[in-house]
Amino acid sequence: MTTPAQTDNARGGALPSWSDGPAKQSIVDFVDKVTTTGSPDFVPVSNRIAVFDNDGTLWSEQPFPFQGLFAFGRVRELAPQHPEWKDQQPFKAVLENDMKALAATGMAGLVELVMATHAGMTTEEFECMVTDWISTARHPKFQRLFTELVYQPMLEVLELLRANGFKTFIVSGGGIEFMRTFSETIYGIPPDQVVGSSIVTKYEIRDGRPVLLRQAKLNFYHDKEDKPVGINVFIGRRPIAAFGNSDGDFAMLEWVTGGTGARLALIVHHDDAVREFAYDREAGLAKLDRGLDEGPKRGWTLVSMKNDWKRVFPFDPERSEGPLAGHGQPKQSRAADVRRLSHLSDCPICSLVMRWLTGDRVKWRTPGCVSRPGSKPQPAESTSVRELEEKKIIDAGVVAEACAVTKTKFEPEKLGFDFSKKELVKRFLTSKVMMHAYSVLQPGIPDEDTLYAFGERMRMLIKMVDGQKHT
Repeated sequence: MTTPAQTDNARGGALPSWSDGPAKQSIVDFVDKVTTTGSPDFVPVSNRIAVFDNDGTLWSEQPFPFQGLFAFGRVRELAPQHPEWKDQQPFKAVLENDMKALAATGMAGLVELVMATHAGMTTEEFECMVTDWISTARHPKFQRLFTELVYQPMLEVLELLRANGFKTFIVSGGGIEFMRTFSETIYGIPPDQVVGSSIVTKYEIRDGRPVLLRQAKLNFYHDKEDKPVGINVFIGRRPIAAFGNSDGDFAMLEWVTGGTGARLALIVHHDDAVREFAYDREAGLAKLDRGLDEGPKRGWTLVSMKNDWKRVFPFDPERSEGPLAGHGQPKQSRAADVRRLSHLSDCPICSLVMRWLTGDRVKWRTPGCVSRPGSKPQPAESTSVRELEEKKIIDAGVVAEACAVTKTKFEPEKLGFDFSKKELVKRFLTSKVMMHAYSVLQPGIPDEDTLYAFGERMRMLIKMVDGQKHT
């Protein structure tokens, strides 16, 4: 016998974007146990509380947490009023797009950025700023609105839990008022169920109207060991389920699973460089190290984004056979898959090669990451890789520049483009020089995750073209 809140979703029809396996089963089994009347693990509806980290757990967080990108935009917007910023860190790093220099400023630098860009206005004015930004700003890799980069499998978990009497909360290190502007729209989580970092606000009367003015002073930084503290202060009950993706969530998962009765702790492991990003132990603020080692030993569910999720984002096509679905299909099907992969590519050269392999001709506008720095974009035209070679838009000189920057040996005889289609792709994959060139030619700071993703896309492409396995 089940409670009225129990639905068929808790069984066979649950979590359609999850691959069948231990991760999916652990969620379904947990929901069954705590919602079935007569079960020794039954939990009353009033105690069915689940908490979710936001960045990296409910939506993407690379190449930088999205609130940070909002702050960077604010710095650039406010820079004309602050000429001193061009020589003052961390503002100088943002204005120069120098992520390494920004990282060197540490948490103190990030706090300074937030204080300078998130304060000095009323709460209503801040909400309008965030709403305007998030309705238009696009992710640098996917070129989609940030609100589109929510994880479809996690949306299904939220839906499953709520259908079974759970109250779902966001418990994040992100800004509480930043997240409250969109949490209900994209997650179905109302503002009063969002717990996050905050700055001091002050009550004032402005023009005869009462307002809350945001002050340039940190009130509460809600991360790591402070997450359980925030849950206790703002929720008042110990949750029975917790979801995170980094060591910043470890204390929250540890505290939740430290209670009596059935508990669920789940870690999203970002190991899919093709469809999203791959990172864990060396990921800075998003590092997953202790959780990766200790989580499974504690009985926590470790979710592989690559293997456990059929799709990552709502706009992704569903994958039925794992990351190389389509391998071994007839040539026409493989060609269609290559064209589909080209839309995932954030590298115009990579995309163009993919389309060339399928016989496509594309409308190509040469971006700054392919032409020399400072050169003007070429006019849009129908073209091919071979024509780009002839026009010297792609040439060994660009690669030579990359070699000089990265101190890589320049071997021009290995960089020609007069190869078969398959050999050209292999050289894109295997040549460290080309990988370095890719990182240098992309806008912004070279990023290891991006390089890895590039390699993964090329590996998939070779398998489709060859019809056989490569290492």
